[in-house]
Amino acid sequence: MRRFCIYSHGWRHRAPAVIAGTIASIIVIFAVIELIILPWLGAQFLTWAPLAAGAWMGLAVKTDGAAAASGAVADALISVTVPEAKGWVLTSAATTKLFIDIWIGVWAFVMALWWVTRVERKPGEKVPAIVIWYRFPKFVIGYFVTMLSLLALASFMPLSAAIKAASAISGQADVLRQFFFLITFTSIGLTTNFRKFKEIGAGKAVVAYLISLLIIIIIALVLALAFFASVPLPKS
Repeated sequence: MRRFCIYSHGWRHRAPAVIAGTIASIIVIFAVIELIILPWLGAQFLTWAPLAAGAWMGLAVKTDGAAAASGAVADALISVTVPEAKGWVLTSAATTKLFIDIWIGVWAFVMALWWVTRVERKPGEKVPAIVIWYRFPKFVIGYFVTMLSLLALASFMPLSAAIKAASAISGQADVLRQFFFLITFTSIGLTTNFRKFKEIGAGKAVVAYLISLLIIIIIALVLALAFFASVPLPKS
């Protein structure tokens, strides 16, 4: 039991809680900026590749809520000039973000497993199997179930019927998505203390994150164009 407690809790929150909160605030603040700018850029320059525009939102915008929201905004803007793209830009953004989240979960699990079996483990100690389950990111299971459900829906139904069913489900979920999205960003706005950023010297972290984010946005655009630019819009 003692060894399990060491494995289960020894990794938690060794840095002050304010550090994690500050980093989370930085990520979300920049996600809001991306949410405002990137959909507009997509509507200005990527109307010829609507699916690539959606994939760009999913790849570049951090946090799932902001990525979905940016996909919805880009969808609304692009569908003004490309009506047949309505719904597909958001679908492309959400699907891309879903795959990213799955791979993040998988690699997080691999790194956690390597850490407990190679870095933290002392010679002669054996890592209990329950620790492996404890480290596994459970949200990945939900993503896999969702993906498999959608694949099954698309496999056993005509395309038009599958699109209608997916649209109905999406419409119901959209209300909850918008509600929780607003709650999330309202909470961040109410709790973010910019004075604390200065007190803990977060300026360098902000600059570093901004530089890395700009690089990610460029790489995401290149990948989105490489994989989705030539993909035609599905016909319902």
